[in-house]
Formats: sequence, structure tokens, C-alpha cells
Amino acid sequence: MDGKHKQELERMIKENDTRDQTESIRERSHSGILRDNILQFYKIKYTYKKTTEDDLRSITKKQCEFLHSQYREMYEMLVTKDLNITMMMKLLELLENIEMGKSTQHESSFALGQLLKELYIDPRINTNSNEIDTPTMQLSWSDYKKMNNK
Repeated sequence: MDGKHKQELERMIKENDTRDQTESIRERSHSGILRDNILQFYKIKYTYKKTTEDDLRSITKKQCEFLHSQYREMYEMLVTKDLNITMMMKLLELLENIEMGKSTQHESSFALGQLLKELYIDPRINTNSNEIDTPTMQLSWSDYKKMNNK
């Protein structure tokens, strides 16, 4: 994050009266056990590919107890959706950076926003810019009418 982005982030934090949860995140320090539970979950999910959702739940509920009890929404997303493990590991890396004092909650939030922008917005912009660069055909009204009246 450069100086300009840092100033903009500070302005937005003040403007929106945002509470800093950095210390709370550091005290909890859940990234390690979360990483272990998530990796265990994926291992189970891909080992038992043909299992039903209910069977997957019963297996993972026991073996990924921390994830199931403390991060229920994330657990449910892992069960019902096919989330990208690489993206999940990047999110855990951001959490770990907060816990280790490498970044604050707000700095990691900014980094997450940048990552999501690169994943979802930039490809759309690049696709659309290619469409815009295509040469246009010069066509007068009379030529258009001639083409469509044939």
C-alpha cells in the first residue's frame, strides 16, 4: 500500500467511525487452528467425493470441530459450495499477518479489497476494453438504408 492509499484509508476510517478490531484478532489468534481445520475439511471432502452432504457434515463436524463450532457460516459455505482453496489460504494469510503484527485489520481489509478487485473487476474491465478497441465501420444513413432495403 503506497502513501496515497494509506491516506485514503485513514480518511475513510475516520469518516465512517470504524472500530479497530486488530488487538481482538491478535488475542484470539485463530489462524493456525482455522488453517488446520480447513485443510482437514478439504482433505475429507476430496477423499469422499461421492458422499452425500449429510454424510460429509457428520464426518467433518467431528474432525473439524473448531471450524464447526466457532465459524459456523464458513463451515456451511465449505459444505455447500465449492470454494477455491487457494483463495481461502490467501484469506488466512491476511488473518495471520494481523495476528503476527505485520498489518492491522484495516490494512488487511485493504489488501483483501485489492485481491478481490484483481480477481473479479480487472478481468471484466480488460474484457470490455478489448471490445471497445474494435474498429467501427463508417456508414452513412443512405448506405445503411441501401443495405437493409435489399
